[in-house]
Amino acid sequence: MPRAINGILFVSLTCLLLLGAAFVSANGGVVPDYRYRYSKVFAPEQKAAIFWDGSVERMILSTKITSDNLTSVAWLVPIQSSSTPDVQRADNRIFFDLANLFTEIREDYGIPGGLGVGAAQKTAGVEIVKTQQVDIYDITILRATDADSLLEWLNDNGFSFPERRKDALDYYVQKGDYYFVANKIDLLNKYPDATVGDDERACADEIYVSPDYGGYYGQDAEETEAQIASQIEIQFNETDECRNASFQAVRALVELRNGIATPLQFTFRPEKPFYPMEISSINYGSTLAEVYIFGKQCFEDSSQLLEFGRAVRDREVAAKYGFASAECVSLLRYAGANSGLTQDSFFTEKSYTPPAGYAVEPWGAMLLLILFLAIAVVPMLVVGVLTAHFAKKNRKRARRIHTIGIGLMLCAVALPGVLLFLIAPYWESVLAAVFIMLFYGVFPVGGFLSGYFAVKKGKWWIAVAGVAALAALLVAAAAATLLVYGV
Repeated sequence: MPRAINGILFVSLTCLLLLGAAFVSANGGVVPDYRYRYSKVFAPEQKAAIFWDGSVERMILSTKITSDNLTSVAWLVPIQSSSTPDVQRADNRIFFDLANLFTEIREDYGIPGGLGVGAAQKTAGVEIVKTQQVDIYDITILRATDADSLLEWLNDNGFSFPERRKDALDYYVQKGDYYFVANKIDLLNKYPDATVGDDERACADEIYVSPDYGGYYGQDAEETEAQIASQIEIQFNETDECRNASFQAVRALVELRNGIATPLQFTFRPEKPFYPMEISSINYGSTLAEVYIFGKQCFEDSSQLLEFGRAVRDREVAAKYGFASAECVSLLRYAGANSGLTQDSFFTEKSYTPPAGYAVEPWGAMLLLILFLAIAVVPMLVVGVLTAHFAKKNRKRARRIHTIGIGLMLCAVALPGVLLFLIAPYWESVLAAVFIMLFYGVFPVGGFLSGYFAVKKGKWWIAVAGVAALAALLVAAAAATLLVYGV
């Protein structure tokens, strides 16, 4: 074998060995820890994203509502605060972004749960601080001096709070620094012409969506939201039970039942970051809660009700939702009986260093570059070497050999593009797939030509120069991406 071929194959084998080293070193780094990658996590009945800046807490709260009659469903959220809480609508896409950030497989087992479930009449011992409408919710912010008066007000105003659990109200009233945010669902706030009758309930029972797990990882929140809306609309149009139903009402029912309706954002001043757990003890059965806490440090639950799952470094999601100073996102969960929720969760800083992704650290980025070059360039470099070698050695079959070599190169270019086309759900994604395929194609083509002309000219340095040029192009593209997207 000519000396040039020996030199080129040595370079190729060296790159492949580096590829193997990258796989060994990346165990638990490039992909999530196996404890989290393959475990199945229940879709929670309660989801909260908490932002803490040291004195003010923003809590975005979403819960599943399974009642068929949306005009009489209400839920109660106790808030510890030194000033009146502010309640606004929030963006439900934050939970899609968080699910994607933690990249875990979820399954929905439909365990019933939720916060305290249950027009305002004045009652002695209860102060109505504020009333407002937010999206589909009628909201009343209360303060109370005794649990009996609060229980009376709740029952007089359609909350049907169980008297056997007055102790849950005592827990909050006796502390003296709690507000109570009573939320009652009224679809007419958002859809003035909506009605929820038997047709709408029957239709909603036939519609299934998978909101934040399964095939949605790797997509951004906007794509996930669009696919869920598409799922609902397609099934609505194809289901016989939906012929006489109101689409707006059915969509609202499905979103509420799946915990993807408009969540609420509570802004308040607690002693330390807080999540109301004890109020859920009024419900029978079990519940699932999933709480994400953003802060400069990682957090754990001092009450030990919410179990610390893991934490990740992240600024992008936090900045997207207006909390740019956060550096750590902690994930905590509770799965168990409601009767076990005997106190609220207060969060304290945890001594924990989240593992950084390989792309975050310089050495990790280098491994990723080597990995990409080894996959996209080295195989085609070898194909180019062999094509030129055998074409030169067997001139009678040179055309056939060239055809085979070029065919393999084109397959290497086209295969990733075909895969991207298959998973691209929208035209915007198709255009992105075309761009990615064209950019990616430069590397296998460059590898093939470098190997081919190195052998044809008998100069092995051509292969080295070609690989170096492709590496420089990849580094420049990565730097441009970081500059444009600020990651």
